[in-house]
Amino acid sequence: LLLATTKPGEGVVIDPPVGQPLGPEVWVANTIANSVQRVRSPAQIETRFTFPQAPTRLAASPDALFVGTRGGGVYRLDRATGATTRLAQLSSDITALALAGCNVLVGTDAGLWATGERAGGLTPLARGVTVSAVTPHGARVLFTNPRENDLAALPMPACVSPPIDSAAVAVQSSPAPAIAPPPPEKDTDALFGRSRSDQHTVVVTL
Repeated sequence: LLLATTKPGEGVVIDPPVGQPLGPEVWVANTIANSVQRVRSPAQIETRFTFPQAPTRLAASPDALFVGTRGGGVYRLDRATGATTRLAQLSSDITALALAGCNVLVGTDAGLWATGERAGGLTPLARGVTVSAVTPHGARVLFTNPRENDLAALPMPACVSPPIDSAAVAVQSSPAPAIAPPPPEKDTDALFGRSRSDQHTVVVTL
């Protein structure tokens, strides 16, 4: 499996780096079309889901893709069927995402949370911190906080069990955002619209 994210005006960020063995498919977060796309060999690009806002982070398990978006959405996409559920909704853009057993670790510029890998819900792990990256490490959760220029550690949380009103919800793919066509070029020919001929004789009096 190869995960990649794109941003307007920037290249594709690939994990693992080029040169390491890659799996049979590539998942790409397309921030212009607000979609997640799957690329299989040979190069076949397939849009699997379109989100209300642009995806910002990807994480994967053997059977699912986890997607964080602008606006704080966290989704689980079944890699085989494409069925998608919203696991959680936060108020800030998702800046970090990682799978940790039964939970998905979710970072924003306002804190770190855990949501159930299938059930959804939210458990706060750290508030008031900016999280730029997060990863499980044994019995701990490691995350970077660029505000303090440090690497912090927390105990690994238990599996999140959400209340009924915040459980995962199945969602439908959103329409792709419309892309406005470029304005038509203006013809500067003084005779444009006045003649059907493509050749003209112009008399200039000096």
